[in-house]
Amino acid sequence: MRLYLSIIVLSFLITSCGEERKSTNVKQRDLVESVYSSVNIEPQILYVVNSATPGYIQEIFKNAGDHVKVGEPVISIQDDPTKLQLDNARLYTEQAQRNLKSDFSALEDVKLEISNLALKRKNDSLNFTRVKTLTMKDLATTQELEQAELLFQTSKSAHVGAVKRYKRMKKDLETAVMQAQNNMKTSLSRSGDLIIESKLEGAVYQVLKERGEYVMMQEPIALIGSDGDFKIKLMVDESDISRLKIGQKIIVKLEAYKDKVYEAQVSKIHPRLDSRTQTFEVEGVFLQQPEKLFLGLTGEANIITGIKKDVLTIPLEYIQEGDYVETEDGRVKVKVGSRNLSFVEILSGLNKDQKIYKSQ
Repeated sequence: MRLYLSIIVLSFLITSCGEERKSTNVKQRDLVESVYSSVNIEPQILYVVNSATPGYIQEIFKNAGDHVKVGEPVISIQDDPTKLQLDNARLYTEQAQRNLKSDFSALEDVKLEISNLALKRKNDSLNFTRVKTLTMKDLATTQELEQAELLFQTSKSAHVGAVKRYKRMKKDLETAVMQAQNNMKTSLSRSGDLIIESKLEGAVYQVLKERGEYVMMQEPIALIGSDGDFKIKLMVDESDISRLKIGQKIIVKLEAYKDKVYEAQVSKIHPRLDSRTQTFEVEGVFLQQPEKLFLGLTGEANIITGIKKDVLTIPLEYIQEGDYVETEDGRVKVKVGSRNLSFVEILSGLNKDQKIYKSQ
């Protein structure tokens, strides 16, 4: 048993001695100063499709990943009240137009009445003139003249009143037609909201609802965005934002392409601080864009802000949590300065050419 244990211990010691710890030396070099940030990839244009009316998802024309053109239907919503309003609006419009144009409308009745009253007015006018002439020749009495004049004035007033009534009725009917047409346009507009169309040419990134599911007004139902151009979204700490400006170079590493580094540049700096994260949103554009990009890809980036000459540095991977480094004399606390994706500046705690070890 003792022999067996001795063999195990000996094997362990041999193995341990055979495994060399990875090491390097503290070196003096030019260090590119940069601001570190996490990275999220988004399309240049991305918008949330909201339902303009409540109802049930009737049809999904485009699914996640599908290409879509401007004006192409994406989703339709079934809303019975809106459809009923449209049907009623059509009926009211048709009825208003019939009231205005039909030969059997009330307007036609007034036109016929005007024609009859015009004829009576003409006859009464002729009769009044005739009686007036006879009166001048003493062939008719004054009473007959007054009666003839009264008949003429009465028929004249009736004719004028009918003409005014016709114009007023026509105007009212024309107004009714216009109101009905406006109501129908409104209903058509609402019914148009039942078929939601794409506002741009791009891709459907996500459909948030399923067929038959009920949606509320203004509830998100899909994500649509451009599918060729992407932007880099960075969240920069407020302590670093003053060092940034448009056009600065960005070095980007994405989780989807771990062995590659891409160049980009700062394109936009949002001036508002996010109080929750205490960061500013910064946007960048690729100078060398990966062959395939997707919404939501993550990574890290360094925004180049300057170059420090002849500073002590070690590889970033040798720094342990809490800014400790393994040396030949044990674990040492160091003070760090600027850093990039590969190296970190050592302000104190280590000397030039000092040997350090990577933590196992």
